[in-house]
Amino acid sequence: MSKYVIMQTKENDIFNEEFDSKEEALKRANNIWTKLSKADKKKLDSFYVLESVNPDEESVDHFDGDMIKDYFCEEKTYEYLIRDKEAGNIIAYFETLEEAEEELKAYEDEDRKDGTFTPDFYEIVAVDEI
Repeated sequence: MSKYVIMQTKENDIFNEEFDSKEEALKRANNIWTKLSKADKKKLDSFYVLESVNPDEESVDHFDGDMIKDYFCEEKTYEYLIRDKEAGNIIAYFETLEEAEEELKAYEDEDRKDGTFTPDFYEIVAVDEI
């Protein structure tokens, strides 16, 4: 049985809410999104609903899965995003390619510092290409 997850990220914080049905998740996400001010939306790094590949909340791949609805892309608020290549999980959105490239370098530098660096783990994608 699938789990549907509303994902909100802001800086290094991840907020999520889980539902048993896609309809419930989308209804709640739409409600949250429409109540956010434009300023509050800008403060978020991402806001989307995904269908989890693994309903076990303790599993490392619980937050991997198919994106059902990406609210940032629909509003075309941002032009570029960074995601991990393997699972396609969106990490952050950016208004310019330069901002995305700068942040990608920072992510990779942090991974090197932590000893978790994997070449080509991240990718920059134009929002209109997904």
